[in-house]
Amino acid sequence: YVLRAVPPQLEDGDAHKLRHAVLQQLSRLPQNDVSRPFAHLMFDASLDVLRNDNQENAIIAVRMMFEMLKAHKQTLEPLVTPFMDTIIQVTRVLYGRIE
Repeated sequence: YVLRAVPPQLEDGDAHKLRHAVLQQLSRLPQNDVSRPFAHLMFDASLDVLRNDNQENAIIAVRMMFEMLKAHKQTLEPLVTPFMDTIIQVTRVLYGRIE
């Protein structure tokens, strides 16, 4: 809920610290059968963080998504394409900044 209610922050303020703390806690949750019903929701929220948040939070989100994909392959299979599309888009943006 916090990741949807508190908008992404690019500056280091209270809202950024809150979003970062929530992401850190979510990343520590074990990916097992208990988390399977929430995998879709968590993956969507992580994808949103990757697309819209700062680099620090995006790195946590990517790690979470990889862990979720490893643990819940069949459940999250439909989300692999949007995830990879986002990764490709971010890579192109970064590559364009390097040149």
